[in-house]
Amino acid sequence: PLFELSSELIAEERPTLTGDRLDDGATRELLAMARESQPEAITREALKMLKSGVSVRSCWDAVVLCGAEIVLRDAAGDRHGMDRLTPSAIGIHQVDTANGLRLISENTKDETTKALCVCQALTWMPYFIRSARFASRKPSVAIDELEPSRRTPETLEDIFTATERDHLEAGRRALAWILEGRSIEELKMRSLDLATRKFSDPHHFKFPVALFEEASLASPRWRPVLLATHAMYGKLEADPDWPMLADVRDAIATLR
Repeated sequence: PLFELSSELIAEERPTLTGDRLDDGATRELLAMARESQPEAITREALKMLKSGVSVRSCWDAVVLCGAEIVLRDAAGDRHGMDRLTPSAIGIHQVDTANGLRLISENTKDETTKALCVCQALTWMPYFIRSARFASRKPSVAIDELEPSRRTPETLEDIFTATERDHLEAGRRALAWILEGRSIEELKMRSLDLATRKFSDPHHFKFPVALFEEASLASPRWRPVLLATHAMYGKLEADPDWPMLADVRDAIATLR
């Protein structure tokens, strides 16, 4: 039904995707609508924005921020019946889906397919939020209002050793690190190193890889917060090492 809905709205609105006006207000509006509205309303509004000259990047920003906010809300303990130490994969799948659809959109020459990709991503936003079963529609911490930690990390260890496996604080510290102009590449590599050493779930690879790629494509306003969100689901130093890690290292040693 959602594919048919997107197809019908595109045929009706005939949007152009050539606008180059980045509009953070439009991104915020679409994100707010995803928290409250039906898919058709979001898609109609996005198509009107595109026709008015808003860049499609601003629409993709809303889609990826929606997934990041689900991860953030999990870390903040917003999900009914779940504690903040048991995050779901719903936000991860939102980001992964957006990443795949965007790849298709950017590699096709067919304008209708490009429009369908972004419309499909937009229409799915409310469904991912509903699937998370949050206790309230209103987030306790909104992704577009996320503040950095008051404690600016001096080293990467300060980010990934957040007390009591507090992923929300880890994300805030990561944001502080980024806004201070510290090395983003070092932050990425440490996150992937932890995912490798403390492997327990493929989502810990899928999420940062997709998120890092999406952050590189995002509008400058949203890039820092998207990059920081990876720490809200990623591994921390307090997590146990992968049980097979020693065996893998031993096996590699025999190849030298």
